[in-house]
Formats: sequence, structure tokens, C-alpha cells
Amino acid sequence: MWARSNRNKEDRKKRLAKELEFLLNEERDYETMAKIIDTKIHLNMEIDKEEMYWEQRARANWLRLGDKIQLSFTNVQQFVDELIRSPNDGKEVTTGAEINETATTFFKKLFTSKGVANPDKVLEGIEISISD
Repeated sequence: MWARSNRNKEDRKKRLAKELEFLLNEERDYETMAKIIDTKIHLNMEIDKEEMYWEQRARANWLRLGDKIQLSFTNVQQFVDELIRSPNDGKEVTTGAEINETATTFFKKLFTSKGVANPDKVLEGIEISISD
């Protein structure tokens, strides 16, 4: 539906542009000048309609994706907060050794397997490329 209406709008713009080009090559009399002005007005209206459509669509996308972006920033901030706080007592870590220890603990927990009931289903279709 959208493609058809968009194609109709494009066809209308092309038709108006061709008509304007034809009129500009005609002999200039009052009737031709009136048609040129009318055609320019209609062509500009079509262009304005298209610009408004894309502005509205961009705004809708921005609003829709803005929530996801905000959520991502929030998640990153929580991640950073967890990294700079000691996992044991919740105090902020400041020395290089404490930061190193906290980061190491965090990533060990992150990448430690908690066990998988049946890995065959997960690995189905993946070619083995590393062997013992």
C-alpha cells in the first residue's frame, strides 16, 4: 500500500516537473505564465508533503528508538557502577590493584559457565573447528 502511494506521488512529481519544463520552453504569454506559476505551486506542494512525511517518520523513529538508547545508556552506567564497586562490601574501589581485582572477578563470573542441560540443541548446525 505504502509503495503504491509513494510511487503515485513520485509519478505526480515527475509529471509536474515535465509539465513545468515544457511550459518554460513555450512562448511567454499571460496564459503560459499563469500555468507556470500554478505548476510550480503544485510541484512545491508535493515536495513539501514529502518532506513533512519524512520528518514525521524520522521523529517517530527517534521517539521509538530513543527509549532503547536511553535503556542502553542506563545499562552501561549500571555496568560501570558495578565495576567500580567492590563485589563484597559495595565500597568504591580506587587503587589500581582493587580495580584490577574487581574487574577480574566480574569477568570471571561473566564468562564462567553455570552448566547447560543439553548443549547439543544449542550447538546444532555449528561446525567444530577447535579440537583437543
